[in-house]
Amino acid sequence: MCKMELRKYPLDEQNCPLHIGSFGYSTKDVTYLWRHDNPVEMPKDMRLSQFDLIETPFNYTSVNFFKGAWHTVLSVDFRLSRHLGYFLINVYVPCCLLVILSWVAFWINREATSDRIALGTMTVLTMTFLGLESRSDLPRVSYTTALDIYIAMAFVFVLATMVQFAAVHNYTKHGYGEPLPPPPIGHTTEDEDEEEHENLLPAKRAPGTRTARLKRQRALQRGGAAQGHGHSNGGHHFCRASMKRAASNVWKRITRISKKKQIEDQRNSVSKIDRASRILFPLVFLLFNVSYCLFYYYMT
Repeated sequence: MCKMELRKYPLDEQNCPLHIGSFGYSTKDVTYLWRHDNPVEMPKDMRLSQFDLIETPFNYTSVNFFKGAWHTVLSVDFRLSRHLGYFLINVYVPCCLLVILSWVAFWINREATSDRIALGTMTVLTMTFLGLESRSDLPRVSYTTALDIYIAMAFVFVLATMVQFAAVHNYTKHGYGEPLPPPPIGHTTEDEDEEEHENLLPAKRAPGTRTARLKRQRALQRGGAAQGHGHSNGGHHFCRASMKRAASNVWKRITRISKKKQIEDQRNSVSKIDRASRILFPLVFLLFNVSYCLFYYYMT
């Protein structure tokens, strides 16, 4: 039986000792010795399904077991390193992909509440299923393993994206629900109808306006000073009406531009929290992976 320590599982190395000795005969009767040349010989084509055999150090000891007699014991240690390929394919890579998938929400508009909630819920549930599935293959130990810590931290990163969206949604001023549907085909607003009417108006009135202007010029040339005074008053009133009409058009255009600006102001810009999360979340996750590998590979 090999007693294993699984705190670093699946990045662990195990040491399985083997002792060979006699309980019935002491050193006076039987003495065990190792061969000088290649004392521990292993088959060259031997392959283990879960481990690689690193080395086989051996030792010779004399043990006082019972009745005050010495007994010789030969011991050899089989040092094993666990294969990591299975866990990379089935646990580590899927966890990383799920965490990266949860970051897609940072590029979705903050008004799309249902889309971001659906994406976050899907990644959380998938991560939960993956953690339970990987735990079913583990021995029933009372302490946490390295695999448990990695899955738990990946779950924390996925859950953090949901909390991040809650913060973004709290600072969203407009458009909590779905966007309004577009107007039906052929429907125009009051401002568009008024603008179209103004564009058609000069084309319809251009000939009449030109004829009236020519008639006024001829009347001013033929008339006397008194009549000229009367016509100048008429021209004065005409100029005043033209100025009022021009001022009214300018005011309408200014009002229309201000309304468009108000509508644009109601559209939310990209949240500063989303912009910071696009850099902060990948950076923290990368630092966690580097620290995780360094700790479990190079530290006991």
